[in-house]
Amino acid sequence: MSRRRVVRPLNYAEPNYLLQISVESQLPELSQADVSLPRFQLIRSNQDVASVAACAGEVLPAMAMGQAEQINVAHVSSDFFDLLKVTAFRGQLFSAVDDNANRRIGILSYRYWQNRFGLDPANIGKDFIVDGLPTMVVGILPDRFEVPFGRFDAFLPRLTDIRFLGPSQIQRGAGFLKVIARPKGGVTVSQIQSRLAKIDEQYRAQAPANMDGYAVSRVAPLRETVVRSIRPLFYVLIVGVSGVTIVSVINVANLLLARLARRYKEIALRYALGASYCRVALQLIAENILLVFAATTLAILFAWGGLNQIGIVAPELLQGNEAKFHGAVVWFALVLAFITTSLLATISVTHARHGGVSGKLLNRARTEINSVPLHRFHAGLVITQVALSLALLAAAGLATTSFSQLQKVNPGFDPHSVFVSQISPLFDRQARDTRVSEFYEKLINRLKATPEIAGAAAVYGLPLARDNTFLSYARADQPVSAVGERPVTWYRCISPDYFSAMRIPLQRGRCFTTADDENGPLVVILSETTARLLFGDVDPIGRKIICGGTIQATHTVIGVVGDVRSFDLTLPAREEMYFSMFQGSEPSMKLIVRAASPKTSARTIESVIRLAIAEIDSEQAISPTESMLGLIAHSIARPRIVSFFLSCFAALAVAVAGVGIYSIVDCAVSGRMREIGLRLALGAPRQNVFCLIIGQGLKLVAIGVISGTIVAWAIAPLFSGLLFNVSATDPRVFSTVIFLLAALAFLASYLPARRAMALAPMDALRCD
Repeated sequence: MSRRRVVRPLNYAEPNYLLQISVESQLPELSQADVSLPRFQLIRSNQDVASVAACAGEVLPAMAMGQAEQINVAHVSSDFFDLLKVTAFRGQLFSAVDDNANRRIGILSYRYWQNRFGLDPANIGKDFIVDGLPTMVVGILPDRFEVPFGRFDAFLPRLTDIRFLGPSQIQRGAGFLKVIARPKGGVTVSQIQSRLAKIDEQYRAQAPANMDGYAVSRVAPLRETVVRSIRPLFYVLIVGVSGVTIVSVINVANLLLARLARRYKEIALRYALGASYCRVALQLIAENILLVFAATTLAILFAWGGLNQIGIVAPELLQGNEAKFHGAVVWFALVLAFITTSLLATISVTHARHGGVSGKLLNRARTEINSVPLHRFHAGLVITQVALSLALLAAAGLATTSFSQLQKVNPGFDPHSVFVSQISPLFDRQARDTRVSEFYEKLINRLKATPEIAGAAAVYGLPLARDNTFLSYARADQPVSAVGERPVTWYRCISPDYFSAMRIPLQRGRCFTTADDENGPLVVILSETTARLLFGDVDPIGRKIICGGTIQATHTVIGVVGDVRSFDLTLPAREEMYFSMFQGSEPSMKLIVRAASPKTSARTIESVIRLAIAEIDSEQAISPTESMLGLIAHSIARPRIVSFFLSCFAALAVAVAGVGIYSIVDCAVSGRMREIGLRLALGAPRQNVFCLIIGQGLKLVAIGVISGTIVAWAIAPLFSGLLFNVSATDPRVFSTVIFLLAALAFLASYLPARRAMALAPMDALRCD
């Protein structure tokens, strides 16, 4: 699965040559922003260094096979699929003439064709309804084909047909396009970047008043965009798996040394009976091969059996893909098994050779038993195990603490018992603004009259849903700079009951009412941070703000509400402005419903919503209902996954290290039985013998802890980017980890020490 997302090339022809063109974002939360249509058209007219294409996605209402639903639709340029070098599974793809065709046409994804039309080829050439318009299906995309920017059900050919922006907004430079490029022969990325810089200057001269007039274009490999979000998780998995693997191999080598120490008599006896060195070596190698490949088989079976659990434990890793067991995994396991076998065989054969050196074989055997546990190499393996285990355990502790801190963050609203469903009402474009606001008003009133519902509202720009839109702003009583040089803020379009439904506190002024419509003065509500940045300690109520970059209008501030962490819980709240949906509604908004009972399920709420919508318009559809707590959980999925997997890896490493400590202490006790018996016979207190054995295990752990702490502190800066509100060298975490390892060492040493204390002195003296 990780290989599919990070290692494998993109599923397109010549994927390494695919690039993405974007503009530098004015928001620190976003590394890059979408390209406007005018800028894209200018880039497209200068295709001397690269071919370019674009797409824009949105959710639209559709009617297929008599069923109303919301589907993900991508509007693409006519050469989009040609640039990706994709061929149709059935039918045909778009061409340049389709941008100006009188009849609307569309292409279906294989998945949607399968789920909705049952793979019926007769649907090609027939119509289905998208956004209220008949759309003829002209082609089907290949199975498992995915656009890099999302999973879409249908594709339409005209970029200007999007419904979330008006024509004037599009022409004034609103960014909404994902632009991809393929360099022409011999052209490098740096040459394309230089060409884009000249295009930026040309665009700035042609449209200085556009919202993106002063934006800077950037080009980067498309692969970076696809894997950027999942790469940190992939690295965590690699580090965790590598750490556990190294600790396990060291532990097996350690156990092998302990086993060889006990078999020196046997090996010496074999030499005495005439066995050659090659014969003994082959036997030991065969034993190692059997051991390693039996363990490898069990590991592969375990991985195959637990594959489906990934979708339950960490669905964000799959990102909608199906988890599959790739053949490369088996080959990797076999290669790793071969390396491990070679290492263990070398250790076994090297130590077995000592058995035939001396003529006094039995005495030699006894000497080897007593010396191996004290050998620096043998003890060094345990120290290395402890050091790696401490590093993994510290990383797991830091990740868990960070995740715990993140869960305590106040998002600025109450997510409990809140459910969300997206609705894209199906109305004629000319009358859409008025009819959409009327539709939502009727729906909200019906829902509030339902006993299962405690509150309802509509919003465009739901917190943590990543459907944010930003706009520029300026104070009306101060000199106004060019649009592209103004600060930007998150834009929210809401119904009057939004703040009460989300339980966002009103700090000053008032909330919206139904009187704040298109016939009244334009009004706006600011977040606390926005009010402070704009007006400082001055009361902002009644002040005027120029809002918008593509369509500018002066709004009067009527209220201030509490801050909301809308983009990411790990980031502080930033500027936000709220606008009344009666003064400019959005074509697609999310319905917010607060259940009257905390025990109400999402399925119950969805049924209530569907019934209320059917009473208003039976042809309207909604997307599946999800809880606000689910959205929050999805927004913090990365730290949760990091914490979970690191905890699992650390638990395995610590368990293996415990076995290693036990093996070396137990081997030492076995080799020193006569010494222990002599000490006891000469009157040594048993508690002194106990402390001697315990001390041996604790000494190794102490050295490992010191080494591991140094390593962990050295690499802490590399891990700090994954942490929230906790230092990568948090002394509480490291103290807890050290205590756990000390307790583990004591437990692992206690059992052999107890066995030694229970031994009678005469029995110990007779041990050979």
